[in-house]
Amino acid sequence: MSPIKKRLTAIDGFDYEKALGYCAGNEDFLSQIAADIAADCPKRAEKMRNSLAAYDIKAYEIEAHTIKSTMATIGVEHLRERAHKHEFAAKDNDTAFISADAEGFINEYEEICSKLKE
Repeated sequence: MSPIKKRLTAIDGFDYEKALGYCAGNEDFLSQIAADIAADCPKRAEKMRNSLAAYDIKAYEIEAHTIKSTMATIGVEHLRERAHKHEFAAKDNDTAFISADAEGFINEYEEICSKLKE
């Protein structure tokens, strides 16, 4: 097993074959995508927290959508689904759901990102 496969398959819910398929079977490209996602994470998490603090639901929706797309690309289906729920809660202005789950969602995103760069 390659080092990148070993590292990424250790992430709970990571679909390695799906992620590799999105990268045309190129492990080096997958490794770069994982590194890019991990590098972008602190900025994106901060934007999400700032949008919540400012009650800017549209900005929160945009960030949730981006996370949804990113997680779909690398095959982290459970976080993709959670991001999807946040995106549509923002579209529906369901601030109760967002308030109750946002910090857990953002923390899970940060946790996945930290594992992507290990």
